[in-house]
Amino acid sequence: MQPEPDRDIGAALAAAPPEKLGRIVGLLDSLQARGAADALLAAARPRLKDLRPDRPMRFTRLLAVPLEPALVAPEAWTRAPIEIPRSALTPIGDAVRGALGLAADEIEAAALGRTMADAALVARLGARLWPLAAGAVLPAIPPGWEAAGLPAASAAPVLALCRALWRGPSRQPAPGG
Repeated sequence: MQPEPDRDIGAALAAAPPEKLGRIVGLLDSLQARGAADALLAAARPRLKDLRPDRPMRFTRLLAVPLEPALVAPEAWTRAPIEIPRSALTPIGDAVRGALGLAADEIEAAALGRTMADAALVARLGARLWPLAAGAVLPAIPPGWEAAGLPAASAAPVLALCRALWRGPSRQPAPGG
């Protein structure tokens, strides 16, 4: 039986020395369409958390910062109301980008050439982006949702969780207020 190339590549990435893994991740991060690249990185994701390579600041990556505690691998997603499958990030990011228009363009321009290691810039751009994302008028089912392997019925609860996390606890409306 012939080995599966994607599985072999994923295993090689998971076992790569830290400096090589960092360079490969940097190359994959430069891709506009990352679907297949993200699937390949799935096996190496636990190591990436520990290695924390510099990641280019991208609109969707910045948008996902408050979502991190709820993100799960697509294959581990149980559709619990406190989980967001990673495969939903691209459709959500594209929908938010489209809804925000010029503001999204300005945020992307400010992030260009920067990395997520710039905590001050992440905080500054996030303080602008996350409230806008929370209030954005998004399609009920973001384009690309079902193509990402997500059931249409899961869009509303996932988007509701995203909005709550983008608002953050300090920006939640007071009860009765």
